[in-house]
Amino acid sequence: MAKVLPDDPTSRHLVAFVGDGPMGITRWRPATEESGQVAIIEYLGIVENKRRQGYAKRFLRAVVEDIEAMYAQQPTHPQSLIAYVPQYDTFAGVRLFQSLGFQPTPKEEMAYDSSLLRMRIAWMQPLLDYQPRAKD
Repeated sequence: MAKVLPDDPTSRHLVAFVGDGPMGITRWRPATEESGQVAIIEYLGIVENKRRQGYAKRFLRAVVEDIEAMYAQQPTHPQSLIAYVPQYDTFAGVRLFQSLGFQPTPKEEMAYDSSLLRMRIAWMQPLLDYQPRAKD
């Protein structure tokens, strides 16, 4: 069953193309939580035959650039970025977000038949230049 997201006029939807065909789609929105302003990536999907080729990471970077551009026009910035990532598919989505510095938080949210892992990254980190630490 596909996840149905509520209608939200503040949400932004992005579609990425490779050649003349779609490669991915995402939806993000600004929000206010107890901790303050955040930007929430509610959904990021990549066409199956485009996975594990680096497209998803480039698309996620483009999403972060879109968030940065949107907030550059406003007097306030989010304190962090939040992503809700499905915990199935051998954790490929979790690894994708971790590659940009997102870390899992203890809060989980159930959505229909899948459990979503809440991941967060502080806004002040240089998101687009993030390099994960080398393993010892």
